[in-house]
Amino acid sequence: MSFQRGWSTASPHFNLIPFFPQSSGQVGGGSSRLPYASVLPYVVLRPSTLNEQSSLRYVAYVDNKGLKAYQSGEFIHANIPLPTVSQLLSITFGRYAAMTHGIPVGSRCTLAQLKSCVEQHQCLSCPTYTTIFSVDKDFIKNSTARTGKFKKRNAVTKCEGLAEPSQIVFPLSPCSVESEHTIIRNSCKRMDPANLEEIGCAVCGELRPRNKTSRLKSVKNLLSILEAPGMTQIERSTDNTPIKEFKGPVLDYSCSVICDSCRADVCRDKVPRLALARGLWLGKVPLQLSCLSFVEKLLVAKVRHICAFVKVASGMRKMKANIVAFESPVAKVYKILPPPREEVDEMLAILFTGPSKPTTEDFARTSFLVRRNAVINALEWLRLNHADYADIEISHKNAMQYDEDMPPVTVEYHPCLSNKVAEGTSVFDNENENGTVEGNCAFTMHGLTADICSSMTPNTLKALAFRHLNSGGKVLAVGHSD
Repeated sequence: MSFQRGWSTASPHFNLIPFFPQSSGQVGGGSSRLPYASVLPYVVLRPSTLNEQSSLRYVAYVDNKGLKAYQSGEFIHANIPLPTVSQLLSITFGRYAAMTHGIPVGSRCTLAQLKSCVEQHQCLSCPTYTTIFSVDKDFIKNSTARTGKFKKRNAVTKCEGLAEPSQIVFPLSPCSVESEHTIIRNSCKRMDPANLEEIGCAVCGELRPRNKTSRLKSVKNLLSILEAPGMTQIERSTDNTPIKEFKGPVLDYSCSVICDSCRADVCRDKVPRLALARGLWLGKVPLQLSCLSFVEKLLVAKVRHICAFVKVASGMRKMKANIVAFESPVAKVYKILPPPREEVDEMLAILFTGPSKPTTEDFARTSFLVRRNAVINALEWLRLNHADYADIEISHKNAMQYDEDMPPVTVEYHPCLSNKVAEGTSVFDNENENGTVEGNCAFTMHGLTADICSSMTPNTLKALAFRHLNSGGKVLAVGHSD
């Protein structure tokens, strides 16, 4: 690309006007050609051999003084307004055209910004500028050659790919041994355990396909970037144990591989976005916390921010449960844990349906019983190892208020012969009941937060959920009830 110097009557200095030779193949820095029909309304001079199917190539943008160099019959003169010029040609040429009119646009100006700058522009030099185009003869020649080549290739493909109906013999011959081996080999490669198995990344802790990971030892000399003082802590067992943190990088040391994305960031001396060193480290979850049931987790929570409604549906043999959790209007922070038993009624309500009233064996299969020792052990561990629990008071008196063979709240019973919801039953479902026959009863928890619930009290929310589920409604439809 070269530049032609032109004198602008609107400003007392020279302007650099982009000039693109015909053989360059570039217009305005990106757009190579324009159809003649797009500039036809603005043409003031054109060759006699030009037609509407012709393709034009941009040449220059000049004033009346520079127009004298393009008076031969090979060029097309068009008086195109500046806003239209910036839209027809590329943004690179639009910036230069705007600068010739004294409009301050930078090299980082976007198309939208350029349009807003030139949209209302008017100056004395605007009528003096003309856009010069030439006929693109190479485009017609190349287009004709490409069309002929494409037709010839299609004709050859059709002749080679199709056979005469009389030449096709049925049944078709079986696959060759080499083709069978190729199909089986490719199938085995795709079903290779390395392509299906997932393994944890030591840097981010996420599960990734094994074939997209590598050994952590291969980048052990680069892991110093993952060191984060004050991020980790060694588990304490007594009050006399000092608080210490793990030395070295923040990793999940139970994993021995690193995923490709984390490896690429570490090799660039950059902390990965999801790295445990970015405050996502939790450490190994202890047995004292992992063994807690749903109700026991509510009792050890320092902040109460939900209230839940539970429906346990029992049939003749199978049992299932659903939980709808609502956000509490006002969260409550406890300093004494576990809370008194009467406060659990504000956060939990249980409905039991079935052909008969629930027995002690039925309650033992659910996750709504409280083991006092498990709750105390969990609170002791949290007090020693969790900063937010360092100042709590563990109340053994409150813990003794909970029975270990009955739920901590009153259980409402509603007789029902089956635990299946008619609206949610498929026409192909031949089972009489849903759920599990033996072992712990699995339950599904649904969280619900909406504007309609923000002004309701916990008792109102539980009454609303009780009425909805008691009428056979779906659990996820509670938030849309009136």
